[in-house]
Amino acid sequence: MVVIINGKQIAHKHLEQCKEKIAHLVQQGFPKPHLAVLLVGDNPSSQMYVKKKQEQCKEAGAEITFVHLPKTAREQEVVDLVRQWNGDDTISAILVQLPLPEPINKEKVIRAIKKEKDVDGLHPDNLKKVESGKEEICPCTPLGVIKLLDACKIELKNKQVVIVGYSDLVGKPLGFLCKNRGAQVTHCRKTWNNLHETIKGNILISACGVSQLIKKEMVQRGAVVIDVGITKRDGKLYGDVDFEDVKEKASFISPVPGGVGPMTVAMVVENLVKLHQQQLKNRLRNEVKGKRTMMTFAEREEKSKKIMEQIITMQTYQQAKTVMLYVATAEEVQTQLVMEDALRSGKRVALPFVESEQLRAAWVTSVDELELGNFGILEPKKVGRHVLTEEEIKNIEMIFVPGVVFDECGDRIGFGKGYYDKLLKQCKGIKEGLAFAEQMKADFCSLTNEYDVKMEQVIWK
Repeated sequence: MVVIINGKQIAHKHLEQCKEKIAHLVQQGFPKPHLAVLLVGDNPSSQMYVKKKQEQCKEAGAEITFVHLPKTAREQEVVDLVRQWNGDDTISAILVQLPLPEPINKEKVIRAIKKEKDVDGLHPDNLKKVESGKEEICPCTPLGVIKLLDACKIELKNKQVVIVGYSDLVGKPLGFLCKNRGAQVTHCRKTWNNLHETIKGNILISACGVSQLIKKEMVQRGAVVIDVGITKRDGKLYGDVDFEDVKEKASFISPVPGGVGPMTVAMVVENLVKLHQQQLKNRLRNEVKGKRTMMTFAEREEKSKKIMEQIITMQTYQQAKTVMLYVATAEEVQTQLVMEDALRSGKRVALPFVESEQLRAAWVTSVDELELGNFGILEPKKVGRHVLTEEEIKNIEMIFVPGVVFDECGDRIGFGKGYYDKLLKQCKGIKEGLAFAEQMKADFCSLTNEYDVKMEQVIWK
């Protein structure tokens, strides 16, 4: 029996989670997320979408700035307003409602939005990351489709996904998101004369805006059918899929309205919260880093020495046969003393490094085997590296990690996007955070994200 996917219900759960995150931020003394919205012209559909997005953001607890310009607004006027918002630190994210009236260049306006404030995920740099598998901010409708599938526990790996439509807003980025999850993706459109391929889809997604284009004979029995398209005709809303015709053949199907639409709005709120958290995180890192760099070299050296002496006396360290050390930059707690002690005491010592954008680790037998690598961090020399296998990385017993900011619970805000932390997630051993007192903060777990790794304990002076 077919399952009709309740997009409203799933979207409500996401919105409630966003509401909780914002409330927690406010409780901790952080400002609310602030979305700046620009509508140009009087397109009725755009007015409706903007209203819904503002309502949901406000309901979640965010602040809204709304500007409505006439359709006669000049392109430069739009770009100047976007750039003004880019420079306003109180604004977390920017939403320019599409489509824009002619002759305003949509691509120029999107490029003008700072990628760190791009709530729609349409900036070229953000789209390139999605294409390469580094999903940070994703376009809202494609992301909404993925979240719908996740909520229904529908796996994408090794599935045949057919997407009808190849727009920059939906079809193309949705294809990237599906491929990133291991799906085989086919794009088709009516104008390509390959609509017959829809029958191949274990998962069929239509996003072309052609009313009731998809009929049951175009759908594989038992397929998952997601309808993204929406068309208004005779005062009624229609999807790309002939719902009544197709539902008898599908295993899951999303309706119009009430399917993908609510998820798109929910993803605007999710992206807003995510951008806001990242900006707060960066400000906190810069604040702590600024205080830390005011320490003299002698102060840093003395504190590092005390932390290292504490580590060397720890029973877990003394018993460990394998350790991994992140050799830090000058402002961080220095780990060389522990490395020297570990080598003297016969332990095997590993250090992480980057090779062809892949994160790996190599065994070292002396400090002479190090050289300056990525991000100003010492890494094993390229020549003669003895690279660890995945199993060896997993079985490292102790890992020592200097960081930018820690709290007493072990939550850690790492460098940048947590590049090295991706390797940490493979390690099953004890993770020890190393911090100067200036790096310790009260609980800030609302700022941590999927890149940050929790430490078992933080050693600090």
